[in-house]
Amino acid sequence: MSMLKKLNPHDDLLKNSEKILCKIGERRLSITQVFSETELELWKKSQSKELITLREWLKKQPHLPQGVSDQQLLALLHSCSNSIEQTKGKIDSYYTIRTHAPEIFFNRSVTSKQMVLARKITRISPLRFATPEGYNAIFIDSVDPDVANYSFVEAMKIASLAIDVLVHCFPQEKGNVLVFDMKNSAVAHVIKTNLTTLKKAMVYVQKALPFVLKQIHVINAFPLIQQIQLLIKPFVDDNLSKMIHIHMQDNMESFYEFIPRKSLPKDYGGEADSLQDLNEKLYQLMLNYDPFLKSMDALVVDENKRTSASPISGDLFGVQGSFRKLDLD
Repeated sequence: MSMLKKLNPHDDLLKNSEKILCKIGERRLSITQVFSETELELWKKSQSKELITLREWLKKQPHLPQGVSDQQLLALLHSCSNSIEQTKGKIDSYYTIRTHAPEIFFNRSVTSKQMVLARKITRISPLRFATPEGYNAIFIDSVDPDVANYSFVEAMKIASLAIDVLVHCFPQEKGNVLVFDMKNSAVAHVIKTNLTTLKKAMVYVQKALPFVLKQIHVINAFPLIQQIQLLIKPFVDDNLSKMIHIHMQDNMESFYEFIPRKSLPKDYGGEADSLQDLNEKLYQLMLNYDPFLKSMDALVVDENKRTSASPISGDLFGVQGSFRKLDLD
């Protein structure tokens, strides 16, 4: 951190902060090297005007939680390419969807029995700077193929937990890629999917995700994936649809066009750490940030105080049931 000591306070700090943050980001290749207090102060100074604007706007929104941290505001701003107006909409959407999807976003203590069991079934493994563009890859797969132990809601809960921790630790990432590995999944897993929870999850991804999403890959897909795509199509907008890439079990070469094979975890023949090692490192971060995760339960929307229409009310409601009621033949 010798570069930081050479900076003069105030004007010089503000002038050079963006350049220095870029250098720090280049060096921070490991998931264990998280965003520091020094970096946060640099970021706050470089975007102080935007922070003030968002704070003033937030004060005028009686339905929104007022205990939102500067880092959370900046992360949401970054996910909107620094557009103030887009960020305002995302702040409202972010806390609204969290409030109306408690089954996904509340009671997520890492050490709870529920989350301990969920982690044994669904594995989240983040790999930093995986793509040629410098995007991070977040691998999601099932480590327990027994469908009797699978819960879609629990899978979404632990995924949301992982995303919140990653955004808190690495809020300035260039882009992120979600990779769903279906190697241990089957149609029986899909049948257990609750449509109401799925729709809420899709609204979250499309309207409230607190990071920059660039691509979604489904690898080791089974033959019925096309029928499943048709079933979820009503929940997917055009922008998200363009991000989704399906790679069948016998065609991983198409996936390597996005993430070179050598850059992948060892599980896929690459040179990076194994999925399990990456997952263990993330788990340690989750443990460290458990108090932060618990504190987020208090950041809820009070619909009784809302003075204007919710930006996502039309997206949230109207679908009930599960894929059990749908024809997959």
